[in-house]
Amino acid sequence: MVRLDYNPDKPKDLVELFDAVEHDDTPTQALLDLALGCIGNSMVPNGYNIAFYCLLQAAKRGHVDAQRRVGIMLYNNSLSAATHPAMHLQHQCQHLGAAFWLREAATQGNLESMYILGSMYAKGTGGAQLDPFQARTWLTLAAEQGHCPSQHMLSQMYESHAFSGEGGDGSGGWADTTPAYTQDRHCHHSNNDHSNNHNINHSNNDDSDEIQAVYWLRQAANQGFHESMYRLGERHWMGHGVEQDVRQAIDLYQTPARAGYAGAQYRLAWAYSVGQGVEACDETARKWCAESAKRNHLPCGLALGLFFELGLGGAQNNMQALAWYHRTSARGVDDAQRHFDCLVARHRFLQQEAVSGGEGNGDGEGGNGPKTDENTTAWYRRAFEQGFAAAACCLGVIYEKGMFGVSIDIDQAMDWYNKGVERGCRHLESRMKYLRGRGTR
Repeated sequence: MVRLDYNPDKPKDLVELFDAVEHDDTPTQALLDLALGCIGNSMVPNGYNIAFYCLLQAAKRGHVDAQRRVGIMLYNNSLSAATHPAMHLQHQCQHLGAAFWLREAATQGNLESMYILGSMYAKGTGGAQLDPFQARTWLTLAAEQGHCPSQHMLSQMYESHAFSGEGGDGSGGWADTTPAYTQDRHCHHSNNDHSNNHNINHSNNDDSDEIQAVYWLRQAANQGFHESMYRLGERHWMGHGVEQDVRQAIDLYQTPARAGYAGAQYRLAWAYSVGQGVEACDETARKWCAESAKRNHLPCGLALGLFFELGLGGAQNNMQALAWYHRTSARGVDDAQRHFDCLVARHRFLQQEAVSGGEGNGDGEGGNGPKTDENTTAWYRRAFEQGFAAAACCLGVIYEKGMFGVSIDIDQAMDWYNKGVERGCRHLESRMKYLRGRGTR
């Protein structure tokens, strides 16, 4: 039986240990227990390599999970061969490669192995040659059994025409950056035979690819796979390959947004800000904007600064606004720098007014607050005249939302947004486009 009473400073002891694993009659389950006990155990020297050889022996005996694990370890290049005192033993199995062991597990019905194997063929990684048709074979086998990551990858490959000689490398390959080995823990696999309900058509025309892309995307989304829910939401938002349905898109965004998808959080922030598909609510818009901005979504970083500057959906706070403008500007967003410069000028003005007993800053940073709401609007007008382009954005929001004592006036808002665009504030174009589509001029 395998024992761990060896001296890690003596390579001979390790070699003898691996020889014992290779040749003795240790039960398969004992090998698996030993392997799992060594992985990640800092108290066991060379534990990861010990685990590999134990799993390799179990894999040779046909144990499907051991085959899967050996394939993944080889695929991830997890073995520390450079420092391994028995590294020559590693070459006994390395020539087989990750694809060999994953195929062994896949042929026994292991869905995850089918998925990883398909991913390898799709990208030409892990020792597998680029072969989109092998990729489709393995991914489809898993997808038809309800494996969400396989369904999602199939959708992306059909969308990029990877099976029709139109892939990113011109040979039917696929250059998508979706992680190849990611299991969504919120996805529940189904044992339903999806092939009974869907006649897969592998013709090469674009329409067929699009049908397949939407079908598999919906299959994964219906099981709660976050990335698929987000991408299907994008399709419904834009009307790409499906009927445009903003309300449906918003419903699909909810789960991935709560799971931390910045893009979904951004869409929800926009929808609640302008009232697209939902009732407008600045508080909810601000919440989702903040969540997305924390994940470095640049448009939300800029928007969150504006929420703080104007007090939209919550407290006004110039310092927070400046921090978000600066953070976003530092990542190359010119419009954020324009807002930063404008707010710096306003903050200095408010400080001077506070010292002289005038307007104050209105956000608890000195002074007695604004004398009148009109002072805020008047200041932004003067700032625009003095060359601060971002003031046009603030004025547009003020008129669109009816803030600071100003009545809602969409025409005025559009005028100011247009002036901002003319001065280089490109982020206002989407706002203007939406307002036009809503029936304003």
